[in-house]
Amino acid sequence: MRRGGPFARPGPAEGPRRAMMTPTSCRLWRDPEGTLARRMEEVFERVETLYQSSHDWRYVLRCRECGQLYLFDFHEDIDWEAGDDPSWVTYLPIAGDALDRPAELRQMDLRAHRPYFMKDWPKGVEKPVKRWVVDTGHADRPGQVH
Repeated sequence: MRRGGPFARPGPAEGPRRAMMTPTSCRLWRDPEGTLARRMEEVFERVETLYQSSHDWRYVLRCRECGQLYLFDFHEDIDWEAGDDPSWVTYLPIAGDALDRPAELRQMDLRAHRPYFMKDWPKGVEKPVKRWVVDTGHADRPGQVH
């Protein structure tokens, strides 16, 4: 992993962007703040662990309320100097067979698919940036939640 995190220098993702299903009936879509304020286990069932280490996790999750599947990805860089570890979280709504080999996708490539929910906490920032990213044709805007 390059220094500065997986999204520090965004570049073109491999392959075309893919439109995924939009989970309009899911609580994460309707109320992301309230949903993420609860413990993950309360809101989601872990269907499969694709990989897990101390600073990288990738799961298939199912919403306990509506049954929506998500590919969940967490990455944290270690800040050995200041202890201000930046982290990146992605919730990608999927159908059961929507992605080939999800454990092998690079973190940057996950965000080539739309929509997805992001919760990014860059180094030196007081609060994380949280939003649904839905638009494939325009730059993302902080605070944009759809």
